[in-house]
Amino acid sequence: MPQNSALPHCRLNADKKATPVSRARVAFLFSVRRKLPSDWHKSTVELPLNRVTFVTTQNPTIMKTMPSTLAKLEFAQVGWVVPDIRKAADFLSKTLGIAGFPPPEHFRAQDLGMTYYGQNVAGDWLTTQTCNGGTFIELIQPLTGQSMFHDYLARHPEGGTQHMAFRLPILEFAQITGELRAQGYAVISEVDHPIASMAFFDTYQTLGVATEIMGITPEGWEAIRKMEGKR
Repeated sequence: MPQNSALPHCRLNADKKATPVSRARVAFLFSVRRKLPSDWHKSTVELPLNRVTFVTTQNPTIMKTMPSTLAKLEFAQVGWVVPDIRKAADFLSKTLGIAGFPPPEHFRAQDLGMTYYGQNVAGDWLTTQTCNGGTFIELIQPLTGQSMFHDYLARHPEGGTQHMAFRLPILEFAQITGELRAQGYAVISEVDHPIASMAFFDTYQTLGVATEIMGITPEGWEAIRKMEGKR
């Protein structure tokens, strides 16, 4: 990618071969950029394959803690909250060439056992996702009730990047989520699923988006391989 003074500096890790950045990741950068702090131009964005790290210069403590925690993980997913999921999927497919979105599925927080700030709160939404360049692109349209997705759309009626997700084996999930809790990041939502345990952390002030940590079970890795194979 050519140097551009209007974007954060980009670099690849020295031990990785340079590879083209997918259109999905470029779109993700542009979406996140508008939520960065005023000194975002001093930030560093690393894009080595599936690793993404945002380091802002505002908080030296965070520079030493959160990036080192997330650097242990594999960047897995970008989550967009949108007002119209079908229009969003159509745009990504026809304009950006990100194909493969299946028909949206209806989910309810109470069926998933998904908490909202530690409470069981009713809420439902539509979601669909596809794999692009090794990264999953998830679209979410809030419907009724309350959730972090509903909160985001209320703040940003036009929609936008609400979270990014990092994955790791389930056996390491407790350690990583424990590190983020110890660093003072509040948990917005949690859910345990046969294929993964998931925790969403409030990192809006640090990254401009929420951070999802996914602890993948053996069944989950198999599901991921099948989804990646459909692309």
